[in-house]
Amino acid sequence: MKILLLASVFILISCNDGASSNKSTPQVLDDGVSDNSISCFDYCSDEIATSLRPEDSGYSYLSFPNFGHLGVGRCRGHALVTQKLSQLAYFSTTDGCDLSDIKCIASYKAGINNVLNFVPHHFSGFKSIYDLSSVPELKTFLRNKVASISHRYRAGTGNITITAHDDPKLNIFYELEKRILNADLPYVGIKGILSGAHALLLYDIGTAGKYDVLCARDPNIVLERAENCESYLYQEDGNIYYKRFDRAPDLMTKFLLTSDEDIRSSRYVESNRLNCESIAKAKKLCR
Repeated sequence: MKILLLASVFILISCNDGASSNKSTPQVLDDGVSDNSISCFDYCSDEIATSLRPEDSGYSYLSFPNFGHLGVGRCRGHALVTQKLSQLAYFSTTDGCDLSDIKCIASYKAGINNVLNFVPHHFSGFKSIYDLSSVPELKTFLRNKVASISHRYRAGTGNITITAHDDPKLNIFYELEKRILNADLPYVGIKGILSGAHALLLYDIGTAGKYDVLCARDPNIVLERAENCESYLYQEDGNIYYKRFDRAPDLMTKFLLTSDEDIRSSRYVESNRLNCESIAKAKKLCR
């Protein structure tokens, strides 16, 4: 496999503002005719695994915004915790345990740890990431997880398969669009006068006036309502702009897709594929 790895860069994102009912059986495949002639590896293709990713409820964001820790904002940690929960956490409102029970809270914390270690998990008793992270004990737990992820990390340039444009920023923009269409939730590093050094998650493609836009989930924003592409990235005349819902468009002076995002994306597919194999085998849909 050919790996595109350019010179390693050291990245610093300061992120300034300028119980038993909760077990790991996250997804259920539709019942079908038992077919022991096909291997579970072949049954659970990458396409099937991708289709099993959690649906976006509109509330796929943490109930608390990015915050300062040791004098530095934690937008990277906030975005990565959100990304993992969005890609690997499943929710249902039935069969939740008693939140006043220490063992219940401990079981949900264990589920969060599963997800942060790339293991899909089913959170019974909750509707969404926002709902889960609104429980005081779990909010504190998640804040600590966010704070534990360093804003300093080393990575190379991501694998950019779009090469039609002379300007690398445009190739990255359309690479991100491609990944969103592939059910990814890409993490992108940005920098602008209004945004400062920051990180975004991109979750959908939309339109705003005459522009085709990449809908952005911003760690600094908690809408307390279902997201509907209020904030977004767009390109005009070769320049990339970030339009936060409450600000003027911000020209991006840095716009980065890094190799660590490629690694995470592959791990999400693999995690969901292994989960698919486990469930399909239990349902005797494969061997």
